[in-house]
Amino acid sequence: MAHDHFKVALEAALKFFPNIKLKEEQEVCIRSIVLDKMDVLAVLPTGYGKSIIYQILPKVISELRYNHTRDRKTAIVIVVSPLEQIRKQQVERLNARGIKSASLEDVKASDDTMLCEFEVLFGSAEQRLSDKWVKTLKYGYLYETEVLVVDEVHTIQIWGSGEKGKAAFRRAFSHVNDLRSFLGNKPVLGLTATADKYMRQKLCKLLNLKGHKEILISPNRQNIRFTVANADKNLSCFDWLVSILKSLKEDAPYTIIFCHTVSDIVFVLSSLMAKLRNDAYVDGTTQERCLLGVYYSATPESEKQKICTSFNGTGTVRVAIASTSLRMGVDFPHVTYVIHFGPGKHIRFCDQPIRDVIKKNDCIRKLLLCHFTEDNIDVSTMHDCCSRCHKLCACGGDSQCTNPVYEFDHIVVNKPTTNTAMQRVVTEDDRTCLKEALQEIQLSLAVSSDNVIESITFNCEKIFSIHDLMEYGFISSIHVALIVLEVFYEIFEDVVIDGSLRNVPALTRPVYNAILNAATPYETENHDNPASFHSDDSFN
Repeated sequence: MAHDHFKVALEAALKFFPNIKLKEEQEVCIRSIVLDKMDVLAVLPTGYGKSIIYQILPKVISELRYNHTRDRKTAIVIVVSPLEQIRKQQVERLNARGIKSASLEDVKASDDTMLCEFEVLFGSAEQRLSDKWVKTLKYGYLYETEVLVVDEVHTIQIWGSGEKGKAAFRRAFSHVNDLRSFLGNKPVLGLTATADKYMRQKLCKLLNLKGHKEILISPNRQNIRFTVANADKNLSCFDWLVSILKSLKEDAPYTIIFCHTVSDIVFVLSSLMAKLRNDAYVDGTTQERCLLGVYYSATPESEKQKICTSFNGTGTVRVAIASTSLRMGVDFPHVTYVIHFGPGKHIRFCDQPIRDVIKKNDCIRKLLLCHFTEDNIDVSTMHDCCSRCHKLCACGGDSQCTNPVYEFDHIVVNKPTTNTAMQRVVTEDDRTCLKEALQEIQLSLAVSSDNVIESITFNCEKIFSIHDLMEYGFISSIHVALIVLEVFYEIFEDVVIDGSLRNVPALTRPVYNAILNAATPYETENHDNPASFHSDDSFN
């Protein structure tokens, strides 16, 4: 009987989501929460439809209540979501469907009259745990919340705890479990596309999930093919992409390059701009017509929106150089290439298994995905699996493959050797001369700390390129780095300066300024010393 009532309520709720047919796992999530009152941890692939699960919950709960009691009282679902852009996007979509929603920054905690109108309330962990909202959760209207949803639940582990004595990026995420105590024995729904077996155990402990339902979908997507390659300091690994952009311009395939630090974003952006030069633009050199875009926490909203609009079919951006924030809650169905510039630091398999991927000659897909699923990881056609399996494919018979090897599969993966870094012999006189020369230009370069010069001087044996300066000198500006390299050339005469880097158009300033002037602790956490060369005028 209860199951029949649930089906009726679900059908009524789906009227707010026309043309959507729930997948089996989505329905199991909803049923486990609404009927069984169970906590649920759902690990579902990107694009599977995680959001629809919590979006439909208040309507299902309200319909069930009405069928039993004839009471039309609004059911409230609270959603903890990490990024403001996602919250705004979800609020707009739900209100357009007739599901009353709001973000906490738009409502007053003390206004029960306003709160009782909403079915879905979005907020960050910091907002939920602020004094005014804790009071409302404990004693106010929100105490009657039906379900607590933690979207992108992996962030409570990744962002909520620090590493090696460092402060957590967003400490409040480690206290999301406190919300449970405020709301009583209400079900919790955790949603993510990113959680291996170890992380799932940690998340269950952090959220105090007991007797919960775990719903897992294998990440083994048949339409994804893997390649791995080393990147040299000239980033020749991107030459195939540069060639595509030059020849196809706005018809080039959509590509996302994920980076893990601001320095990496600057390095990749600078290198691509230097290689593309005026070919980075469509019909002129105005920033609005640039093929490249940067997306991370401090990027201006207008730039983020330009990338989102472009990747949904309207706009010129074809390559987004981004932090992991672009992965969360954003749906880009037209993306062809996804490039990870270095393995994710916070994913557990990126230690020994990543070394296995690089050193071994086994299937890349199996080496990566075995940490996420116990299901069969095979792909029906070997050339669709990974670059290594492609070499073994004989789909055409006689040990021949009918599918040509991709250009990026030709990138040579150099075997790591010991002591490959270049070094020069530096006398104390050379070191003193370098320090004095840098001090002379310190003011004109807007050096924010003497520690920058100390770091460059201390590491001068190993500095030969812009990338070296980013690594050892905490310099984030390509133009400042060029001036410093010229000082190195005058003193050591062993630095080769790529003249094309001087031609990076000044009109890229909005993108560069967004990166250089608003770095967040998380995205610069590799830098123990926050000092940097930077100036608003350094791009003239």
